[in-house]
Amino acid sequence: MADLLGRIERLLEDAVEGTSRRLFRARVEPVQIAKAAARALEEQQVIGPDGPEVPNDYRIALHPTDFAQFEQYRQSLQTKIQRYLEQFAGDRGLRPVADWRVELAGDEGVRRRTIRVDARMADPTMARPLTKEEHAAIEGTAPLPPADEIAARPRAILIAEDGRRFPLVAEVTSVGRALDNDIVIADSRVSRYHARIERAGTAWALRDVGSTNGTAVSGRRVTEQRLDDRSELSLGGFKLVLHLGQA
Repeated sequence: MADLLGRIERLLEDAVEGTSRRLFRARVEPVQIAKAAARALEEQQVIGPDGPEVPNDYRIALHPTDFAQFEQYRQSLQTKIQRYLEQFAGDRGLRPVADWRVELAGDEGVRRRTIRVDARMADPTMARPLTKEEHAAIEGTAPLPPADEIAARPRAILIAEDGRRFPLVAEVTSVGRALDNDIVIADSRVSRYHARIERAGTAWALRDVGSTNGTAVSGRRVTEQRLDDRSELSLGGFKLVLHLGQA
């Protein structure tokens, strides 16, 4: 009898403590959002013709009060969550059925300090409605740089061995396995912070930043190397090709 009462008492304590943690948790943290999306990814995987596949389209809803803290940097957070999902899936041999899409939004139907994830498999043609910012850009009401400035920008793109394409638009682009890189490559051969691609005027250069497996250009290991059109890069064995003059 004493054992039974003890078990009931422990169950009640756990229930009260769990409720208290939910009530007094100060706010939703970005890492909680990413992990909630990853759980939805795992729960909805299917076996496709080419192996395990997972949803590619994630709508993450928060109560408007919780969403407000992320609204000013929603786009950046969506990109980081997408990178997290990409690495999470890659580490487990899973792949999305189409290109990743992540959207974070406020929803009155979601309780405070909870996260609702709607994960689905969607073709690229099934795009969501445009945001107000996207409509403004298309309709010409958003400010755009002068045409001569756009035309003068150097154009380059990296094409990875898995077919992904990475436009290079910044003066410095970091590449590695960590989620805060500009280009995230979820491959065990690639270091967390592997290399940087730098632009100086119309010239491009590659710099290794202390990677474990090394960096090579056209088969030759380098720590710093100027790049030309069609330069073949290897980050620990992961191959990329640089194409200059690409939109």
